[in-house]
Amino acid sequence: ARERLLQAQSKAAEKKKEEGGIYHESDKRDLGLPGSPLLETARLILPSTTWTKISPEFFTVFWAMSMYDIAVPESLYKTQIKKLQDSLSRKDEKDDSKRKKEKEKIPKTVGKLKSELEKQLANHKYVMSTLKKRKNYWLSTVPEKAATGGAFLQYCILPRCCLTSNDALYCAKFLETILELDTPW
Repeated sequence: ARERLLQAQSKAAEKKKEEGGIYHESDKRDLGLPGSPLLETARLILPSTTWTKISPEFFTVFWAMSMYDIAVPESLYKTQIKKLQDSLSRKDEKDDSKRKKEKEKIPKTVGKLKSELEKQLANHKYVMSTLKKRKNYWLSTVPEKAATGGAFLQYCILPRCCLTSNDALYCAKFLETILELDTPW
């Protein structure tokens, strides 16, 4: 399901480019907003009876995102940057040419880490802002609300948490996120 959604997202971005549309970084983050190709593809993936229990938008949001979108390991970035900076300022008794070359690479690596952290923070801010705006619409039109939890487990949580350990962590973090957002059920 995730592969089909991502393929649809990629095709939509390419089509927009070909049609002369301006392609923005945020266009890569199709989070299943109404009218998006990703949302329309989601409707075709599962039986129509599914959409009486869980909305295509909620399904798409779940499958379109990753840990990168909902969690920023800021402390890990900062710890690694500090370690690198400390190793740069530390004097080694053995300061051979190999060590000098390594020290020359450190500022560049620190710069890349800082840039990467900034990009992830910006992406996280965009994603969380979008989720906050759309949370009230995810389940508001679902007629069988009593079956929503089961459908969410069946079509989202269970298939994804069995893929990889990172996907299992994502499932837990996604649940935490929708609860923190106070998503109406």
